[in-house]
Amino acid sequence: MKHISKSLFILLILAMIFPPVGQVLADNPIPPTPQPSIQSQVDELLLSYNQALSQELENGETTYIDTALGKQKVLTGKSEEKLKNLWNYTRQMIDILTGRSEEDKAETAKNLKSLVHEEVAYLYHSRMPYYDDSALVEYY
Repeated sequence: MKHISKSLFILLILAMIFPPVGQVLADNPIPPTPQPSIQSQVDELLLSYNQALSQELENGETTYIDTALGKQKVLTGKSEEKLKNLWNYTRQMIDILTGRSEEDKAETAKNLKSLVHEEVAYLYHSRMPYYDDSALVEYY
């Protein structure tokens, strides 16, 4: 019995000196993987679009048109359609990243509908060109 109480005493001292592993892990959790910022995701989307545009202008269906700035190379045919679809996707993804929540959109549409007495739906939002902290939100 004396031997058991001595062992238990030593075990208690060791537990006080060295905290349990669970406590150590709780005090020092593994930090979460940092998520890229919204702006960096937007920048990546725009970079991808610009790269695709450059590639299509170089290798796709194009023609030249006369403008006030001189001859300009423009996309035509399947290249034009492809880049329109890519731009719509890019714009939609940017809107998802930077826009209001679905609940806010629905609430605003409901409030607008009560004013105009017609169906109102969210189209998109963007930043005002000269006022970066202001948003332009379009409904129809």
